[in-house]
Amino acid sequence: MESIIFSVEKLGTLGFVGRTLVVGLILYITSRFSPNRAGGQYTGYDFTYFWMMGGLIVSPLYDSKIDFIDTITASVTIIAMHYLISYIAIKSRTFARIVNGKAEVLISRGIIKKKNMIKSLIPIEILFSQLREINVPNINEVETAILETSGRISVLKKAGYIPVTPADLNIPTVV
Repeated sequence: MESIIFSVEKLGTLGFVGRTLVVGLILYITSRFSPNRAGGQYTGYDFTYFWMMGGLIVSPLYDSKIDFIDTITASVTIIAMHYLISYIAIKSRTFARIVNGKAEVLISRGIIKKKNMIKSLIPIEILFSQLREINVPNINEVETAILETSGRISVLKKAGYIPVTPADLNIPTVV
């Protein structure tokens, strides 16, 4: 049991299996405390958090000299820091812009903004691919396209390409 939780010079097969089970348990517990975002829209610092937590939690598997007490302490610290950053970002729009970045207009009035494409490191092929994924096969249909801070592209179609709704035709709908 000692080889599973605490640091040891050499880790045997049984110790490695035990540590793997403990790592799985810690990953499950920390995922319960991880942030929930609407529609899976994670920001850059969310990805950094996930990356750090994954590397940190599995480190006792790669180095038997690392004990789980240190791993758990560091994990709790990172979770608390992530919640603090998220809380401050909710309370301060300025801080949120610093942490999350800001949305970038890629197409405005049907014209591709090459400067913003370069700034966002988005090749034209990726833009076209993203547009096709959201049922916009022709760039002529796009009034505005925005690269959101989550990495997704939002599109507003030109008036002539927006589907007709019952409200447009003054047809009453049943709720």
